[in-house]
Amino acid sequence: FGSSSSGVPRQTSWHAFAAPVATSVMRQQWAAAAALATFWCAEAWQCSTDVALGPVAIAGQKGLALDDNSMRGCPWRLPASWPNTGTDGKGATPINSLRLFKAWDRNWQERQRLPVWESLRDFVASHGAKIFIGSPVTCDSKADEQDWTWVKKLIQMLGKDQVMGVAIGNELDILWQKDSTSSACVHSLWEEGRYWGEFQRRVKELDSLGLGSVPVTAVFTGN
Repeated sequence: FGSSSSGVPRQTSWHAFAAPVATSVMRQQWAAAAALATFWCAEAWQCSTDVALGPVAIAGQKGLALDDNSMRGCPWRLPASWPNTGTDGKGATPINSLRLFKAWDRNWQERQRLPVWESLRDFVASHGAKIFIGSPVTCDSKADEQDWTWVKKLIQMLGKDQVMGVAIGNELDILWQKDSTSSACVHSLWEEGRYWGEFQRRVKELDSLGLGSVPVTAVFTGN
């Protein structure tokens, strides 16, 4: 902020530059704040139709699998009821559960994680729904550990009563078919017991966090 040999010009040129920059930064911050505010303010998405297909059979045992794009892109617009089960938004069968394939992804923007999780928390709290969360066990133990850390944090944010269960490992029976899976990794997981050891460790960690009542399982394709 010092003055130049000619006095004012240096300050004047500095302010002339700083003002639009500051304004631009503030605009970006305001836009970001407005965008994030929608995570908390928006209600569950609904549509109206005059085509009613009747109630969902055994609705309490069904739910939606939340795809990655919806989870990170518009978690505040999740449907609260099954399509075509009511008329003009009335009498629709509510959606009671969501399946998350992952808590977060390391390729997604970190600054979006908490707003997305808070939207999920608000959804389950508002609609009495539960979430089934997946946590992979793969040949990339470092990535697995990061994912598991996110899973634990998300469960603590949601509250154990809103968690239907935790899957430790996803599509384990076809893991060997993936390009990133080596024969040595398969041998380590199954023959040497790495998967079972990992399963037991994660269960103990859930117990230590006071989440001993959260059910655990593993996901297989059934092929």
